[in-house]
Amino acid sequence: MNSASGLQHIAACPGSAALARAGHVTRAADKGTAGHEHMRMRAELGVDDAVAQLDELFARYDLDEQDAHWLKRRLMRFEWSPPVGAVCETSLCLMHDGSVRRVEGGQGSYPDLPAGAVLPGQIDLMWAEPAPLVWDMGEERPACPENSVLWVADYKFGQDRYVHTVERNLQTTAYTVMAAKWTGAKLAVPAIIYPGPGDGEWDTLAAPWGEKQLAEADLRVASVLAEVEVQKLAAAEGRALRLVEGRHCEFCEAQSWCPAKTALLKTVVSGEAAPLGEAPLTEAEAAYWVTQLRLLNGIAPRVTAALKAYVEATGPIDLGDGVVWGPVEERKSIIVAEQAREVLEDELGEHARSAMQVKVTKTAIDDAIRVKHAEEGIKKQKAATMRRIMARLGEEGALVHEPRVEWKAHRPKKAEPEQQLEEAS
Repeated sequence: MNSASGLQHIAACPGSAALARAGHVTRAADKGTAGHEHMRMRAELGVDDAVAQLDELFARYDLDEQDAHWLKRRLMRFEWSPPVGAVCETSLCLMHDGSVRRVEGGQGSYPDLPAGAVLPGQIDLMWAEPAPLVWDMGEERPACPENSVLWVADYKFGQDRYVHTVERNLQTTAYTVMAAKWTGAKLAVPAIIYPGPGDGEWDTLAAPWGEKQLAEADLRVASVLAEVEVQKLAAAEGRALRLVEGRHCEFCEAQSWCPAKTALLKTVVSGEAAPLGEAPLTEAEAAYWVTQLRLLNGIAPRVTAALKAYVEATGPIDLGDGVVWGPVEERKSIIVAEQAREVLEDELGEHARSAMQVKVTKTAIDDAIRVKHAEEGIKKQKAATMRRIMARLGEEGALVHEPRVEWKAHRPKKAEPEQQLEEAS
């Protein structure tokens, strides 16, 4: 069954809801899950105890040195903690009759859902202000006090360009609808929290949703779920699915079965009509297309050149939701080999030679550290050694920063007030 976390994707491509799916595990997902777990521990144990258990938490999710260092640095700089009385990691399910029930599971897996279940989802955090949520003796759910506002928050540890803004985010919309029904709240605010320095970055609304806005949000969720049923019926009857390709395809778990991705490939090989429903490639079809990669790779640079020419003539290509494709200038650290030599030889000895290529790279230094530490029996010090080397390279003038232009999907940065005045003049 589809969950609230996939609602945005389903709205963009309704037909994907009727296809089989393949789960996958990624480093980014593991970091995000560990970050969510830490925030739950903050609410239940307090900040100090949660921080004290960070290393144990990272080990439990098998984060490597680099990922553990990145996440620890981000969490340690995040000073905000859930308020007293907040309810964390709560799995709720929207039922066919419009009611909401608490269920078991989370993170996309919800075993043993009750009959009539329509949409399960795990809410990261909810709390009420100014009066907190109230748990009555014997009740299975908290009540939102009269005149209090229910906050429904979702933590995000990835980049904001992959997340729809809160006004258009169907995941947080569904969470807010379910939480309001579950607690009886008449006022509610959806929020997306990006943990970072201080209070982090918050994407939220200027004013709470009242009963009218909550009803409209409920209708938006219901319309997506109704389309899901239409697509499932189409699949059962062998009719074409409503598939929409776009940048959301990058994270789609149904790609292997999606006819929008594979039907053309299958048709070219077999000469038969394109399949309408699930269309996984066969081993023979996959082997055929492997042999065609050289041709396709030769075409790609020509397509890229044509797109660059288009952007230079007409401006960045609008991909929707504030994301454009075009040139973006970024700063890249360049290690100057001659100035770096003394630092690397002092730190790495004979292993410095392997890092001293025509152009010194972080990857080469990382490899040299790994080999040196393996020979010397040093464990869990690679990240610390890399940080020390990079700091010394900066002190010795061996680290310079130069702008570079990359062509990719990105969310343009807002101009500073001074820059806006200059452009206006």
